[in-house]
Amino acid sequence: MTCMVWLSTHNVIVDNYIMRTNELIDYLVRRSYDKTFLKTQIQRASDVFRTDALKNKPRTQTEINPFVITYNPALPNIARIVHQHSNVLYS
Repeated sequence: MTCMVWLSTHNVIVDNYIMRTNELIDYLVRRSYDKTFLKTQIQRASDVFRTDALKNKPRTQTEINPFVITYNPALPNIARIVHQHSNVLYS
């Protein structure tokens, strides 16, 4: 009897998961995402075991140099200037 309750609960959870992922796909398709891409990525995420997804992964250290500037509408396009001179900034 306990096995039947577990199977019934499990089926409800699986059905709910399928229904919610389909709702998510429909929502994102309405927002102009590619349906086949979404299905592929959701399937990829579903294939990962929960224990593997929760494992700690070592982070690679990256050197971050903060760039802070006061906003002023009279300033030129800062992103373009930084991109143009990125070779100097990263050297």
